[in-house]
Amino acid sequence: MFTKKRAAAIVLVIAAVFTLLMGGCQQKTENTPAPGNTSAAPSDTSAPAEPEFVFKIGHDQPENHPYQNFAVTFADEVKKATNGKVEIEIFPGAQLGSEAAMTDSVRMGTLDFVISTTGNSSSLLPRIGIMGMPFMYENGDHALAVSKDEGLLQYYQDIVREADVGIELLAFAASGPRNIYSTVPVTSLEDLKGLKIRCQTSPIEVEVWKALGAIPTSMPFAEIYTALQTGLVKAAENCPTSYVINKHNEVAPYYVKTENTWMMHPILASSATLEKVDDAARQAFYSAAKVAAQAIYDAQQVSDEKNLEEGIAAGVKYTDTIDRKPFMDVVIPIQDRFAKELDTQYALDRVRSLAPSAAK
Repeated sequence: MFTKKRAAAIVLVIAAVFTLLMGGCQQKTENTPAPGNTSAAPSDTSAPAEPEFVFKIGHDQPENHPYQNFAVTFADEVKKATNGKVEIEIFPGAQLGSEAAMTDSVRMGTLDFVISTTGNSSSLLPRIGIMGMPFMYENGDHALAVSKDEGLLQYYQDIVREADVGIELLAFAASGPRNIYSTVPVTSLEDLKGLKIRCQTSPIEVEVWKALGAIPTSMPFAEIYTALQTGLVKAAENCPTSYVINKHNEVAPYYVKTENTWMMHPILASSATLEKVDDAARQAFYSAAKVAAQAIYDAQQVSDEKNLEEGIAAGVKYTDTIDRKPFMDVVIPIQDRFAKELDTQYALDRVRSLAPSAAK
């Protein structure tokens, strides 16, 4: 006979079975990923972490410029060395202001890193200007050797720290040669007399161009095209890459292989940024900058050759036979004087000792 007690017992048994079945399903769902979904797999402790810090690096050139090669390599190396805990965002094309403005932002701690030039950074750090003096380097091998010299780097890192302006020097990066380009032909030193030329803001640069007979004018890079177009200046100087990709060849078709300056870039970091991270991350910044320095040099050589060829094909009148000796005869005494005035004789002597001719 089917009693109420029996019915209650059957209900309890069914409930117990249902509970066991649900528990088994629950366990399977938690430990087994759904088909095609690997997100529930056990985590790999060696996988890159979510970034704890996101920093910014800026430069004033387009994305197809070797500056970008430096920035990308620097960001990749930092991310790898910190296992993803530090991420670097890149802002090319003067998005964050002119190079001088970005250097000031690094000083104030509102920007983390900048690819600078000695011409612009020396307005804040005068003693660094000697590293970018015109006619200082014999060729690319010389500039590259100087950029990798640990003694010179340590010497200038100490100088920058002593200046106490809120900036740290991570590395020097050599890239390529700056050459004169103009709206009128320049074939000798005599042609510079009275020529209005845009130069960088460094007092050293201004004095050198004056001594060479030119009339130097400083202005942000972004203003050069219009200045050449309107006749505000008749000449400027830069590497073939910057000359062509910024279309300066459209308004200044004469390009002369003076190699007046092999570019030496101080890679600057905000002291405030370095204070935010631990020692391991700080070391990652220094190491990454050195790796990226080689990347910018390699990219610059390829890019300069390619852009010069494209410029010539587009109508650039290229001269590679100018005599550099008269220029150097004027500039070498200025190098000596500035080294004495800035108390950087060690730097000048070391740079000269690394020249290929010094080894002969």
